[in-house]
Amino acid sequence: MKKIFASLAFAALLMMSCSNENTNIGKADENVSTYEDVISKIYNSKAKNHILIENLGGLHSNKRLFSILSRSIGSEPLAVSFSGRDITSPVNYSEFGNSWISNEDNSSLFGKKISLIQKNGKLIFSPLSNSASKNAEEGAAGIHVYIPDLVQVGVSGLENGKLVPGTVITWNKDVNNENGIILGIEYNPYEQEDLTIRESKPNNEVVYDKVDDNGSYTVTEEDLEKFPKGSFLSFYIGRMAYTIDSSGSVVNDTSVGALSAVRADYQINY
Repeated sequence: MKKIFASLAFAALLMMSCSNENTNIGKADENVSTYEDVISKIYNSKAKNHILIENLGGLHSNKRLFSILSRSIGSEPLAVSFSGRDITSPVNYSEFGNSWISNEDNSSLFGKKISLIQKNGKLIFSPLSNSASKNAEEGAAGIHVYIPDLVQVGVSGLENGKLVPGTVITWNKDVNNENGIILGIEYNPYEQEDLTIRESKPNNEVVYDKVDDNGSYTVTEEDLEKFPKGSFLSFYIGRMAYTIDSSGSVVNDTSVGALSAVRADYQINY
């Protein structure tokens, strides 16, 4: 059966958006548990220091939501430094870890291979040049991670503004991204205008799968057949990166996750 879209980035969004105990997550293949393991590490890292960078947008909006979270267990959370700026915010102290969240624009971190070095209570993000990237691969000190391009999305082939089999979802390809793209669908009963739809399907449902970062996906009948006709669905498209160092020698047990995703809401005509 044709896989219903998804990917890590989307699934990560779901963890934030689906708080209903009755949420049913449909797993598109047997490897999804591996995706979930990585997502869990990104959002629930057990590393001493944890950094999460999110850059989220909507298809019909020019505005993006920026978030940088820093959490440390048993110590002050690390500041983050990039583009000549030191980023921090008031700290929330908790038995589960001390943390801060900032809404600073983090767009400059995406689409680059980054070197990460911890120094004087800061995690310093430095873009690597091609020559520096080669040296890094040959064993230069530090953590090095590629943070994929920000996702830009387009949709064509709608019928009267509604999504149908044959609708094409496109995005900007990232040839350096080896982690695939996130494409996913969420049904939320509380977003349905038709009460009969909500009554016929009262629980959240999410379907997802990982696809290649090739720039397009064509919606099929199989993608839509499990949702009520005329229902409103949320579609998520995204990319992500994750790295962790626990050697204690460079970044002293630190994990870093980065996520870029776009959401679009459509009524389906199927």
